[in-house]
Amino acid sequence: KAVSELTVLKQEQADKPKEATGWKAGTIGAEISIGSDVLFSSGRATLTTSGKRALGSVASSIMSNHPGKNIRVYGHTDGDPIRKSKKLWSDNLDLSANRAMAVTRYLISRGISGSLIESIGMGSTRPIAGNKSAADKKKNRRVEIMIIN
Repeated sequence: KAVSELTVLKQEQADKPKEATGWKAGTIGAEISIGSDVLFSSGRATLTTSGKRALGSVASSIMSNHPGKNIRVYGHTDGDPIRKSKKLWSDNLDLSANRAMAVTRYLISRGISGSLIESIGMGSTRPIAGNKSAADKKKNRRVEIMIIN
């Protein structure tokens, strides 16, 4: 009997929406950064299945913990010029803006009011690491979501 109760409890926990982890206090409010490799395939601005899963958790967290607050979605890239997907994007600014808009559209689809969200493409203008190594470039390719207090 105890084993079956434990199984039921585990299933109930698994069925609950997961709280987004990774939020930190920023200068203007809470913020979270998600690597572009989690959200998108290389050179693309269409959300992957894992990206939708991560953003679903973020959307739930926003609605639970920050209802009615304004939100900024920043898209960032590394400093490498667009090569392979040149037919899709004119440059990194174009790619980053489209990625920010994809995230915004997904948040709207999860119930967050579009009137609360700003989408901002930063391109490679705000790196958080150098652009020489693959590991540093990966850190720079990200989407940041900020709650404005």
